[in-house]
Amino acid sequence: MTMILSSLEVIRPLARTGGVFSYGAERGLAQWIESFTDSDQSHVSLAIVQGPLLMVAEAIGAGTKVRPVNLNWENAADMWYLPLRQELLDPLALYKLLDFIRDVSEREVPYDFRALLPGQWRNRRPPEDFSRLYCSELISLGFLRAGLYEGTPELTPAEVCNLNLYEDNYYCIKWGRDGPKEIPGYNTVDPRGNLFSTMPPVGAPQ
Repeated sequence: MTMILSSLEVIRPLARTGGVFSYGAERGLAQWIESFTDSDQSHVSLAIVQGPLLMVAEAIGAGTKVRPVNLNWENAADMWYLPLRQELLDPLALYKLLDFIRDVSEREVPYDFRALLPGQWRNRRPPEDFSRLYCSELISLGFLRAGLYEGTPELTPAEVCNLNLYEDNYYCIKWGRDGPKEIPGYNTVDPRGNLFSTMPPVGAPQ
């Protein structure tokens, strides 16, 4: 597994629907998420290519949205692109994934702020409640609907990055004052092994 230093402008024409953007921060609420999950990832979004436009589907404070990727670029201190292995996304899987994203974004499913409470992750995972979604739950549910993943949808951003669904190489396209950071455990967890359903969240307080 190799991390390649790149930029959003280089990645923009290479990105494909189903790839994952991961983000880190140096301040505010996002840094709080990193602290209680003990990771450098505070947010994830799903790449959606619409003709010449690179959009992302994501669960944010204002609800579930599909919006331009550059909005996140401006706010992130660190940013990575994880390309999904395209052989996994056959026409039926792609249809199921996009149909799910279309449904939740049209309904603007509210953000699940309860997932921001560290106590929700202490030796357990938040209870399933799909009337509200948080960022990594949105992506894991999309992968579930597409048949790419079997397991709990209550994942942390770091755990989404750990699923073995991506190409061997991934891209760091923005970094903060500490320099480029690799993603520990990238692409190492069997998405059909249901491992995350039987263990405490990665990085969660013990």
